[in-house]
Amino acid sequence: MVTFVKRLAMVVALVVAALTVPSSAQAVVPRDNGFYEIRSRANNLCLDVYGFSTADGGAVVQWPCNGAANQQWRPLFVKFCSPFISITQMPCYVWMNKHSGKCLDVQWGNAASRTKIWQWRCDGNNAQLWMPRYRNADRAEYQLLSMLSDGQKKGFKCLDVPYVSRDPGVQQWIFDCNSTVAQTYYLPVFKR
Repeated sequence: MVTFVKRLAMVVALVVAALTVPSSAQAVVPRDNGFYEIRSRANNLCLDVYGFSTADGGAVVQWPCNGAANQQWRPLFVKFCSPFISITQMPCYVWMNKHSGKCLDVQWGNAASRTKIWQWRCDGNNAQLWMPRYRNADRAEYQLLSMLSDGQKKGFKCLDVPYVSRDPGVQQWIFDCNSTVAQTYYLPVFKR
């Protein structure tokens, strides 16, 4: 019964999000029951938990896409966030790895640019909250905005490929949001 109520609440939240997000916000509402491959437009590599780690602190790197469970991420709705003052609240998610059950996390909750990304037990804190935002609807390209703020200026950090690297094994980080391919991702859905 509790599981049914939780699922019903999630469905209601997603429907409300879909109806209340203005089109100018260019937000996307992922399917909570699917696993996604987070593939970089900059280099066609996927977010990967290095070495199939199941430990807190396991590095999240870029790696050739292979469909393995350590490259599959499930978005789980947590709450509505207000990333910009002029836009109504939009859905924020944690991204849980299929293999480890851990979430995409900014190391130690540090909001500084160039802070590395790792996996950590899922608790929904701001270091784990991400808002997917369309970059190019025609090509299904997205930006993942972190809900951490550095307090020095308005705006947020985005998931970013360090120096637009094409090398497998490079640990990902957050960086000031911009419009470069280093922050543009495809989110193909895997079947359950």
